[in-house]
Amino acid sequence: MRAVLIAILVCVAGCSSRGGSAADDGARPMAAASIAPHLRLQDHQGAVDSLAFTPDGKYLVSASNGDFTVRVWDLKDGRESAQVKLDNRPSSIVMARDGGSILVADAYREVRRLVLSGGQLAGEEVVLKEAGTDLTASPGGRLLAVTGHQNPIRIYGLPVLKLQQTLPSSETQRVVAFSPSGEVLASAGNGPEITLWNTATWKSEKFPIEKVGKDSVATGLSFSRHAKYLAVGFNDSSIVVFDTETRKEVQNFYVRDASTMAVAFGFDNSLLATANSDGAVYLWEAATAKRVKALKEHREGAATIRFAPDGAALATGGKDRAIIVWRAGAPAVAVTAETPAASPGPARHYRVHPQFAAQSGGQRRTLALEGER
Repeated sequence: MRAVLIAILVCVAGCSSRGGSAADDGARPMAAASIAPHLRLQDHQGAVDSLAFTPDGKYLVSASNGDFTVRVWDLKDGRESAQVKLDNRPSSIVMARDGGSILVADAYREVRRLVLSGGQLAGEEVVLKEAGTDLTASPGGRLLAVTGHQNPIRIYGLPVLKLQQTLPSSETQRVVAFSPSGEVLASAGNGPEITLWNTATWKSEKFPIEKVGKDSVATGLSFSRHAKYLAVGFNDSSIVVFDTETRKEVQNFYVRDASTMAVAFGFDNSLLATANSDGAVYLWEAATAKRVKALKEHREGAATIRFAPDGAALATGGKDRAIIVWRAGAPAVAVTAETPAASPGPARHYRVHPQFAAQSGGQRRTLALEGER
């Protein structure tokens, strides 16, 4: 069987919370072959569904639908520096471009704003209701797109959150992503199809995707930095790379018996990362669909992926309640024991695991085989 967040600030990062990466002129690509786990963060009491780095790369923010919390992690040592428990289950998060706040969408389609300063969270405020569960902001923070199951795509102007457009016939769309220039909005949802919207006119073009089941649901979208490629993941395990210039599929492949839960392009335009339900995060050459490496440290399904702003790290979250931060080269910190964190409130714990795969004690999953179509 081939089974398989609304930021409301003047400046927000332009990418979807389940995967993808914002453009950053100072970014440097990781050497994919040498990527190794550097931190394992494990305080969440539910699956980790969304991740966002601060612009300076010092902190990582995570959200869990299962435990209702948003947490902040200091990436210098892996300590949890802040935690807020929400009334509703968070579904996605977006980081302000200046790192001064985050916006959290939840399962009840409300959006909350949280102030982020020095690794601490404060000032929780509901800023939108009946908005949606998935979101993306255009580069520079001019536009905000929000969607969700049975909700049309709504376009808001920032920073005042004035509704500008409700896109027609978009109720089946579940995920959205702006191109790096902000000139195109991509959307996908129920069925084997992607839609590209011209953000100047809001006219759309629809493109059917071959060899994807008619009952499949899109789970993630990501543009490459040069905007030539658009990656789409589906819950039937499909991974599609679409050329936005030729308007044709470049690659259409899958991981056997493992749903694709999120997709994200790296910073060199060629590296594509996918999070899959078999627990692995796969790295691919986008143009050829050649598998470069399989990152197999989650003990249950991988659910979300995020590249750091400088391109030097990759964070992944999973159903095993863990967050793993990956970097190229050997881990710099050799700490394996749980250690109390010196943060306000109840004691937290963190773990840093150099090459922890050999020490995890968890049962390793068999690598799923990928297939060409």
